[in-house]
Amino acid sequence: MWLKAYIAEISEIYGISSAEVQNVIIETAEQFYTHLLRHPVVCEMTKDGITIRKYSFNAFAVSEDTVTLQSHDFKSLSASLKDRFETIMLYRKHKYLSGYIGKAIRCTFLKYDDGAFCFTEDGGAGKIHAVCSDRNIPPKERNRYSSGQNLWFIASGLIQINDQILFRLSRTAMTLVDELFKLNGSNVKCIKRIPGAKSYVHAKKHIPKKQIVSVAGELNERIIVEF
Repeated sequence: MWLKAYIAEISEIYGISSAEVQNVIIETAEQFYTHLLRHPVVCEMTKDGITIRKYSFNAFAVSEDTVTLQSHDFKSLSASLKDRFETIMLYRKHKYLSGYIGKAIRCTFLKYDDGAFCFTEDGGAGKIHAVCSDRNIPPKERNRYSSGQNLWFIASGLIQINDQILFRLSRTAMTLVDELFKLNGSNVKCIKRIPGAKSYVHAKKHIPKKQIVSVAGELNERIIVEF
């Protein structure tokens, strides 16, 4: 009963199916106890807990010892399991967030801390923290943001700090111009940009003035369209 409750709890915390949780427990337990007991072990789940079979070899025979872990025996294994589940969660989060790299995301400014602008992204990726260095902010915008201000950025990469995965942002990338026009319904290619001053974009067809004004207003710079 205790093991079933543990599996359900882990499944809810980390968003992993019960079957995956069981597989991780068995795999981690076998590695943990093989190292601890200095003998090969095979683990399986039973209604009473986790059964461990330890195998010993000598020149004449193979012996097998069996023990069933109860809830009070599980504490020594739980730290290893916690590390494993957190590693799985970080890997999946990294893989999921990688899909946003190169795309425009709307972020909320939080604070300026230790040489970096700190934001949170509240769109399709959920509430994810993000950072942007001075060099990726247009000069005239540096130290001008106010708490709660919303701005568009390019997600240029991911960075891991301790157990968190953060977006690395840019307001100076030429691709930000392309992505903002795409969000407005037009396809353009930025061919030159002076961040905070002007951008030159190439378009194959007419772009409504409203879209140009919208992108120019977001970037605080002139948009020059070439056909």
